[in-house]
Amino acid sequence: MKNKNFVFYKTNSWIFTFGLVMALATSFRLHASVPNYCSDAGLTFVPIPDSLFRNGAYMRVHPYGKYVIFSSGLEAHIVDLTEKNGGKINPKVVQTPLRNEAYPVEGTWRIISSYNDHDGVRTGMGYYSFKDLLAKQRDAKLFYLDSNHNQYYSSSAELPDSSAKKIHFRTQLWSSSSKDYTVALNSDGSLGKVTEGTKRTLCANIGQLYSVPILSKDGTELSTQIVGQSTLKILSIHNDGTCSVEEDLQVAGSKANFSYPVHGKKGSLVFADPDPRAAKNGRSSDNVIFSYDRDKKKMKRISSPWLDSYPSYPGYTKDGRIIYKTTRNGVPGIVIADPSKIPEVPAFDPKYPDKDLYSVCAQEVAAATNKAPEAGSH
Repeated sequence: MKNKNFVFYKTNSWIFTFGLVMALATSFRLHASVPNYCSDAGLTFVPIPDSLFRNGAYMRVHPYGKYVIFSSGLEAHIVDLTEKNGGKINPKVVQTPLRNEAYPVEGTWRIISSYNDHDGVRTGMGYYSFKDLLAKQRDAKLFYLDSNHNQYYSSSAELPDSSAKKIHFRTQLWSSSSKDYTVALNSDGSLGKVTEGTKRTLCANIGQLYSVPILSKDGTELSTQIVGQSTLKILSIHNDGTCSVEEDLQVAGSKANFSYPVHGKKGSLVFADPDPRAAKNGRSSDNVIFSYDRDKKKMKRISSPWLDSYPSYPGYTKDGRIIYKTTRNGVPGIVIADPSKIPEVPAFDPKYPDKDLYSVCAQEVAAATNKAPEAGSH
């Protein structure tokens, strides 16, 4: 008998099927005259059921790219990307009791945080075992509830002193309130007793944090904007709760996600930032996914200017891939990106300095094929 909590999303809708065919068909072999940044090199598109995109959809990325968490409407669910059919990923949706904006405790995903509510009233910040969510799905129960530290948006990460005997993690709220927790691990690896740390406000010496602060994978840094300032910053968190500005990226991006720590390197960030040329070319504003290499001080465009429509919520895997949410020709999905295989994409084409790259690709592809092929629904 099928598990009622394990939903396989399939559709016979000719609209979805037609859109999917067109989305995949845009992965065409480019004419030699068309700029290489119009291709899908290094980008693998995976369609995801439209139901998950209703009412907005925040996304979190598993360390090994095996799962993503989608927040849609008032709920959040896990999408399992481990099954393949004919060599292609066959996504399955695991329904859970998680609420909108559920956030993994980054590092290992052993714990998932989610605000808890009863009859529409938030009762505290809840914590679930990821293993329980996969095994029990909607029937999974909280292993811990903190009724004194609760907000709609949060970011969590394991701290460097976590070990085989304990998980030490930090939860940061949008309001700048932060609290550390220690979870003892039982002999079988299951989650045991929880000890709460002191609630405090991080980075008060810098100013009020703004634009959904996100913790680094080891919980020692934050990416955020500061109230009254318009650029994305990386803040280093000191033991006493004060912070210092590590770097100002001089862009207006938000929800910047850190890469996983590599010894001797600062790593990278990935984030979405509006394309300033889109509106100038008579189109609605669009997002661009950028990665920023902190060691090389170099920005790289990740999302396709031709195929992706409003890409958002990117995150890293441990092996350096980037997964982000997007729409291609009206079909919602995710893209699994290998930055090493993505061609360098300029901020603009010198031949068309006033045009955004989507408009350039549309013009060049039309000229090369004598017709305007369908691409991202811009």
